[in-house]
Amino acid sequence: YRRENCMKRLVYNSKETCELLGISKSTLLRITATKKLNKIKLSDKRIGWSHQELLRFIGSNDKQLF
Repeated sequence: YRRENCMKRLVYNSKETCELLGISKSTLLRITATKKLNKIKLSDKRIGWSHQELLRFIGSNDKQLF
């Protein structure tokens, strides 16, 4: 799995998002549940996170969930 390939996508799944942010899946879901990071509903069973939303989160000062 290569990080540079992952950064070319518009929407990332949970595994890709965790790798990009350097966090666990449980932390990702906690951040998403508290609305610090917005998800995209892809289908009834799948969610994703947009490239733009990840950039917004990375640049924000509100990362006190860690």
